[in-house]
Amino acid sequence: MCIILVSLKDKIYNIMKLLFFICQFFIFSCFISAQKAQMKNSYFENYGLLSETFLNGGNCYEIEVIDNLAYVGCDAGLLIYDVSNIEEYELIGHYSCNSVRSFYFEDDNVYLGTIDNNNSRAKVEIIDISNPTSPIQIFNFDLGYVIGAGRGLTVVDNFIYVGYYYLYLIDINNLTNPVVYQISPIHPYDFVINNTFLYVTTLNNFEIYDIANDTSFIFKSSVNCQGSNLEVNGDFAYISGGSLKIVNASDPE
Repeated sequence: MCIILVSLKDKIYNIMKLLFFICQFFIFSCFISAQKAQMKNSYFENYGLLSETFLNGGNCYEIEVIDNLAYVGCDAGLLIYDVSNIEEYELIGHYSCNSVRSFYFEDDNVYLGTIDNNNSRAKVEIIDISNPTSPIQIFNFDLGYVIGAGRGLTVVDNFIYVGYYYLYLIDINNLTNPVVYQISPIHPYDFVINNTFLYVTTLNNFEIYDIANDTSFIFKSSVNCQGSNLEVNGDFAYISGGSLKIVNASDPE
C-alpha cells in the first residue's frame, strides 16, 4: 500500500513539474510574441507615404536630392524643391527647357541632357544653380536630331559623355567652341566611367572600352548580358532590367 502511495505521489509531482514548465514556456512565448509585434510595429511605422505634391511637369525622368534641395528632371525642364520640411516642401526654382532626360551635378553647375519631345532634337546645357531660386544657363550645345531618348550623362575633366541612341562625347575645353564626337559603334542603355574605362549596357551586351585616349575608344571585352541600368562598384558590375546580374569586371581584357 505504501509503495502504491509513493508511486502515485511521484507521478503527481512529475505532472505538476511538467505543468509548471509548460506554463513558463507559454508565458515566455507570449512575451517574445509581444516583443516581436512591438518591434514590427516600430519597424514599419516609419514606412508609407508621408507627403505628396503634383508637379504639373509632365513625365519625370530624374531626381536627385542635395542639401535639402530636390532637383527633378521632367518634361517641363528642371524643377527645384526645398524639401527641408517634407510636410510643406515647395517649389523654389525652375529652369524652363525641353524635356530633361538626364543630368549631372558638379559644384554649382548642373549638366542637362534634353530632348524636344516633338521633333527629337537634343541639346546639352550647363546651368548655374549657385542661386537655386534663379538658375542661369551658361552653355547650350545643339546635338541636332537624335534617335532615342536620353540615356545617361556624366562629365570627366572637360568632356561631357551623353547617351542617346549613340554615345556622344563633347569636348568643352573651350566653351565658345565645343567639339562633338559621335561614337557610333556604342548604343548605350546606360554607362559608367571608372578611371580610364567605359562600362556600357546595350540592347544585348555588357561592354567595356578603354578611353585613356579621350576621343579614341578601344573595345576590350563584352558579355552577352541584357540590362537597362548599370552600376560599377569595385571589381563588379551590377546590371538590372528584368533581373539583377553581377559581372566580374576586374579584368577588362
